[in-house]
Amino acid sequence: MNTRVLLEDKFGPLMSSRDVQHTLRFTTNESFRVARNRGYLKLRMFAMPGRRGLFAKTEEVAHLIEIAADDLRRNDM
Repeated sequence: MNTRVLLEDKFGPLMSSRDVQHTLRFTTNESFRVARNRGYLKLRMFAMPGRRGLFAKTEEVAHLIEIAADDLRRNDM
Protein backbone atom coordinates (compact mmCIF):
# COMPACT_ATOMS: atom_id res chain seq x y z
CA MET A 1 0.00 0.00 0.00
CA ASN A 2 1.41 3.42 -0.87
CA THR A 3 1.61 6.57 1.21
CA ARG A 4 -1.28 8.33 -0.52
CA VAL A 5 -3.67 5.44 0.06
CA LEU A 6 -2.67 5.13 3.71
CA LEU A 7 -3.16 8.85 4.35
CA GLU A 8 -6.44 9.03 2.43
CA ASP A 9 -7.79 6.06 4.37
CA LYS A 10 -6.97 7.85 7.62
CA PHE A 11 -7.77 11.50 6.77
CA GLY A 12 -9.83 11.57 3.59
CA PRO A 13 -9.07 13.99 0.72
CA LEU A 14 -8.15 16.95 2.95
CA MET A 15 -5.91 17.25 5.98
CA SER A 16 -6.10 20.00 8.57
CA SER A 17 -2.92 21.85 9.47
CA ARG A 18 -2.85 19.91 12.74
CA ASP A 19 -3.07 16.59 10.86
CA VAL A 20 -0.25 17.69 8.55
CA GLN A 21 1.83 18.84 11.52
CA HIS A 22 1.49 15.49 13.27
CA THR A 23 2.00 13.45 10.10
CA LEU A 24 5.23 15.30 9.30
CA ARG A 25 6.32 14.94 12.95
CA PHE A 26 6.56 18.61 13.86
CA THR A 27 6.60 18.75 17.65
CA THR A 28 4.96 22.17 18.01
CA ASN A 29 2.55 24.40 16.13
CA GLU A 30 5.23 27.09 16.12
CA SER A 31 7.88 24.91 14.46
CA PHE A 32 5.37 23.91 11.77
CA ARG A 33 4.36 27.55 11.20
CA VAL A 34 7.98 28.69 10.94
CA ALA A 35 8.85 25.93 8.46
CA ARG A 36 5.86 26.89 6.29
CA ASN A 37 6.58 30.62 6.44
CA ARG A 38 10.26 30.14 5.58
CA GLY A 39 9.35 28.00 2.58
CA TYR A 40 10.91 24.79 3.91
CA LEU A 41 7.69 22.89 3.16
CA LYS A 42 6.72 22.82 -0.49
CA LEU A 43 3.07 22.37 0.38
CA ARG A 44 0.11 24.49 -0.63
CA MET A 45 -2.23 25.17 2.25
CA PHE A 46 -5.52 27.01 1.92
CA ALA A 47 -8.47 28.28 3.91
CA MET A 48 -11.93 26.78 3.58
CA PRO A 49 -14.96 29.08 3.76
CA GLY A 50 -16.71 28.68 7.09
CA ARG A 51 -13.87 26.65 8.63
CA ARG A 52 -11.04 27.70 10.92
CA GLY A 53 -7.44 26.99 10.08
CA LEU A 54 -5.69 25.86 6.95
CA PHE A 55 -5.98 22.67 4.94
CA ALA A 56 -3.86 20.72 2.47
CA LYS A 57 -4.74 18.08 -0.08
CA THR A 58 -3.85 14.66 1.29
CA GLU A 59 -2.31 13.62 -2.04
CA GLU A 60 0.09 16.60 -1.87
CA VAL A 61 1.18 15.68 1.67
CA ALA A 62 1.79 12.11 0.49
CA HIS A 63 3.80 13.43 -2.48
CA LEU A 64 5.94 15.54 -0.14
CA ILE A 65 6.66 12.46 1.99
CA GLU A 66 7.52 10.38 -1.10
CA ILE A 67 9.96 13.04 -2.36
CA ALA A 68 11.69 13.16 1.04
CA ALA A 69 11.93 9.35 1.13
CA ASP A 70 13.36 9.25 -2.41
CA ASP A 71 15.98 11.86 -1.45
CA LEU A 72 16.99 9.74 1.55
CA ARG A 73 17.28 6.61 -0.59
CA ARG A 74 19.48 8.44 -3.15
CA ASN A 75 21.75 9.80 -0.42
CA ASP A 76 22.17 6.34 1.13
CA MET A 77 23.47 4.85 -2.12
